[in-house]
Amino acid sequence: MARVILLILSTISLLGQTQPDFSGHWLLVDLEPSAPDVPKSLSVQQTIVRTNVRGEPIEPFYDTITITRQFESGPRSQTHKIGVIGGIVPGRRPDGSLNGPTENSRVKWDGDVLILETSTSIGHARQPEHRVERRELWSLDPNHRLRVVTTTRSSGSPPATVTSVYRRS
Repeated sequence: MARVILLILSTISLLGQTQPDFSGHWLLVDLEPSAPDVPKSLSVQQTIVRTNVRGEPIEPFYDTITITRQFESGPRSQTHKIGVIGGIVPGRRPDGSLNGPTENSRVKWDGDVLILETSTSIGHARQPEHRVERRELWSLDPNHRLRVVTTTRSSGSPPATVTSVYRRS
């Protein structure tokens, strides 16, 4: 009986949640066009917030997403706060140049599509020598497969778009 009540409460608490849950382990099944830097699998964990800082119930929403991408060279993990703009600004060298890359990131929902955007600049703050922008659109297709459309723009190169399709394992 307790399990039935818990299942009903879980279902009721997610009724207001309109965005998809990408949590789980995903295996690459399709790639257009082929690209060497596409992960063969993804492990995704999304955190749902159901109460405010005072412990009062609120409309549930996805607060954080942790993505572990499995490449041939090994895994790489990232954790993002959804709806937050973040970044890294390096220190300066004595000549005024930046001591490393400047990185910016943003993760947000657009309806039922999760958008992950990152940009990295290397060089002087006023005149970056090299800039790379990456935008991923995450969605579920009608067959409940994860579809990731990645567009990469780099200084001096035309944009490149790759679509990866994953199935739950």
